Amino acid sequence: ALLEGGEGEEPLESLARVAKVQNGGECKLVDWEGQIDMLKSLAAVAGGTRSWLYQTCNEFGFYQTCEEGSGCPYSQGYHPLDQDLEMCASVFNITNVQERVAGTNVYGGWNPEGTRVLYVNGDVDPWSTLAVTKGNPAVDDNVDFECTPAFWVEGASHHFWTHEVLETDGEEVDEARTKIWSQVEEWISNPDMCSDPSS
Repeated sequence: ALLEGGEGEEPLESLARVAKVQNGGECKLVDWEGQIDMLKSLAAVAGGTRSWLYQTCNEFGFYQTCEEGSGCPYSQGYHPLDQDLEMCASVFNITNVQERVAGTNVYGGWNPEGTRVLYVNGDVDPWSTLAVTKGNPAVDDNVDFECTPAFWVEGASHHFWTHEVLETDGEEVDEARTKIWSQVEEWISNPDMCSDPSS
């Protein structure tokens, strides 16, 4: 297989070979300072990369790491959590990520208190484990699914239904858009339906 290198090949060399295949035969420059400079630039703003990183550093704390000794199936130890935290400090001068993330959990975490919220997840979205979903034992007893509906989009990945509508979109994605639209229309036309839970 592609990851199985030749005799005497180090794991990092195997990974570099796979990356070269993925990049059309070209090597990809991996430069920490260059990456930090790019994330501070307008190019990162225009592409949305900077705003996502800021949310991750300031609110979410979601990082895709592969720690040494973990069950991660990729090359372990090349992307530890400290690297992401260092990026937050270098790009935004944010050094208290855990404290900031804890501050956003006032929205309820697994016990959301809001209403008129749709929880839509693709069934092949790796982020869905962090979402409010039916069938999640941490959530089921705490959520009024009548006023905060949750549903799965079969075969879809992360927020696929929010992308531009294309002829190539699957039927399930089209159905999700219709379902979302219908739910919002229902809430707008029935202002008392699922209004403030404290009233």
